[in-house]
Amino acid sequence: MANQLSAKQCQENHQVIQEAESTQVIYDVLSKPSDFLARVRRFSPAVILAIIYGKRGPTWESKPVQDIYAVMRAWSSIMETGNTPPVDIFPFLKYLPDFMSDWRKRAKRLSGMMFTSYRALVEEVRDRRARGIKRNSLMDKIMEEQAAPGFDKTNALGVDKLAFLGGVLMEGGSDTVHLPRLLLLIADGKYVSNIYVGNDEIPPCSKEGSG
Repeated sequence: MANQLSAKQCQENHQVIQEAESTQVIYDVLSKPSDFLARVRRFSPAVILAIIYGKRGPTWESKPVQDIYAVMRAWSSIMETGNTPPVDIFPFLKYLPDFMSDWRKRAKRLSGMMFTSYRALVEEVRDRRARGIKRNSLMDKIMEEQAAPGFDKTNALGVDKLAFLGGVLMEGGSDTVHLPRLLLLIADGKYVSNIYVGNDEIPPCSKEGSG
């Protein structure tokens, strides 16, 4: 996994994905400016989908894109201050029945959402590979390594572990990028002259010094 997400891989393979999806964002925004926010938010999960699973999220309405944001909304709701009682501090709360424990019901719904969406992505990769279609994605690399002769099967990751490995990477890659990108685009639109200053001060991406 470290090799697949290394700086060298980012420059040699992932940068192309980012450039392609950036072009798609520009096209979408120009085609339908009223959906500016949704088009920008699509970019992050689309890139991470390609890197992790070897598939695209071509539109905001794409199921994987909608699923990841639904999971993050549910997770944020649970983690908001006051929405979940301190069960670790007051263990007796875990003995309350479900009808008195709304936080438990919300956690179970979130767990179901995660299992359904994350497992579906892993199963899709497995089905694709079974048809002989192999891509340069993280899941492809992991499945290829686990299927290689001599691999210790006791260390193999099952579907559930692969699902949550990919899911956590999806959440991190989607949640931490879209807001800064949105703010940057808004700032660029408001302070156009500063774009050219930034272009002169920020060095271009290159393979020099890549790890």
